[in-house]
Amino acid sequence: MNASPTEPKPLEVAFGLLPVGLLLIVIFTIFQFIRGDLTHETVQVFYATDRNHLQPANRPLGIGPLSATASIEQYGRDRTDNGSLSLGVSNVSIPKDHRMGELERPSIWHLEFRENPEKHIVLLSAQQKSYQDFYHQLSDSVGQTGQRRVLVFVPGFAVTFEDALRRTAQISYDLNYDGVPVAFSWQSKGEIDPLDYAADEATAEWSAPHLAFFLEDLVSKSGAKSVDLVAHSMGNRVLSRALQQIALTNGASAKFNEVILAAPDIDRGVFLQLTDAMHAVSRRITVYTSENDKALRASMRLHSYPRAGEHADLIVNAGVDPVDASLVATDFIDHSYFGDNSSVISDMYYLLELGTPAGQRLDRKSVV
Repeated sequence: MNASPTEPKPLEVAFGLLPVGLLLIVIFTIFQFIRGDLTHETVQVFYATDRNHLQPANRPLGIGPLSATASIEQYGRDRTDNGSLSLGVSNVSIPKDHRMGELERPSIWHLEFRENPEKHIVLLSAQQKSYQDFYHQLSDSVGQTGQRRVLVFVPGFAVTFEDALRRTAQISYDLNYDGVPVAFSWQSKGEIDPLDYAADEATAEWSAPHLAFFLEDLVSKSGAKSVDLVAHSMGNRVLSRALQQIALTNGASAKFNEVILAAPDIDRGVFLQLTDAMHAVSRRITVYTSENDKALRASMRLHSYPRAGEHADLIVNAGVDPVDASLVATDFIDHSYFGDNSSVISDMYYLLELGTPAGQRLDRKSVV
């Protein structure tokens, strides 16, 4: 009597039906999923924006069999109808071989035509949240940090929603910030164009009350013991006006810790008028300036008056801590040194971690 053959198990049948090539792809993909933490790190960035909300978009990430598709909330170049804010949470990849001060992007010189989290700083996800869910998740994240801090970044001219999140993640990562990063993406057109510059100037004024509302909410609902603020370029107009509004309406009830104004593209005379209000709601104000900032030089010629970020001597009587970054070289216009240069990032690290004024950090008031 012949013994009946052993029946194959379901899993064996399933794998037996797969072509060898597809089976290898499945195994390789599983392996990559397991080792994902070895190729890049992920920074969670909360966000608020007064941009118009678009339909989510599916975006390919990675290359070959390891490629994936991410669904990401999209926000456009236009304003919301009533100035309302959209709140959400995003995840941004930082490659394992990331260099401090680099904002890694695909490069045609390296034959890179698609974002790859293993090599680039990539927006992996962005999900809009309800008001209640946003602050519930934010307060939970703040509670899991050692010092219960929040870092709010306000970008400048010609910065898109996505680039604001990527820069916020990079700064937070490079600073090794023990807290939660938050991006406020005001409605910049996101293009380097003279007409868009004028539009961004108008929008900066329009967005300031929205930032003021958000910052007051953040202080009262995030559970943070300390809120640090960083603004760049034209974003300083949004932040300074927002702080003025908070000071005028609520006095010193909303007190911020460190306020860092990098390359402020704001009229020097207006800046001096606003400093008393900013001091009223902050512990200290630090301003990074550069004589070699070509973008601010162009802005000065356009407006006929100097900008606050052009030279430290222009703001010595403002009661702020000026830091001269003129010796720092970054991009060809020397305007993004706050996030592109390791010396400036290191100086910001000592400011945020130790709280020492500019004159005592490395015994100098300049960075090189």
